[in-house]
Amino acid sequence: MARYNFTGEYSCTLDSKRRFNLPSAIRKLIGPEAESTLVFAPGIEENNIYVYPLDEWNKLVARLSKVPMNNHRAQRFIRRFVGGAYQVAIDSQGRLMPPKNLYDKMGIKNEMIILGTINKLEVWDPRTYQAYLDEDKLSLAELVEEINFTDQNHDAAG
Repeated sequence: MARYNFTGEYSCTLDSKRRFNLPSAIRKLIGPEAESTLVFAPGIEENNIYVYPLDEWNKLVARLSKVPMNNHRAQRFIRRFVGGAYQVAIDSQGRLMPPKNLYDKMGIKNEMIILGTINKLEVWDPRTYQAYLDEDKLSLAELVEEINFTDQNHDAAG
């Protein structure tokens, strides 16, 4: 399976049919396992869109499918998150055309920002993203304090 390493910030413009060109730097990272398909889902920040390569989405869905049916809060999350997701094929020219309702919900008119966030992409309206950054007053040093960089098999140094 592909391991993704999406990084960077890209500005994109919608054409008259509400399509956009996926930046070539991103297209090059999408492996054949994704079958030229991306899944657009509501972002948990509720003012952006998460975009997963199909194979990465399938891994996420496999984990979500193990949530017990009696976990009502988790089932509500799945209903809203998975139920609001759409598979979108990348055409032969590298363009995507997500459903209009996703753009409308996020306030995206003609321009958008795509952020690489390791195994997924995030799509934001530029004004909304700037407001998000302006509101988030924590520095990188403060944010990193909450991340545990050790895993089960290795310490942070190795």
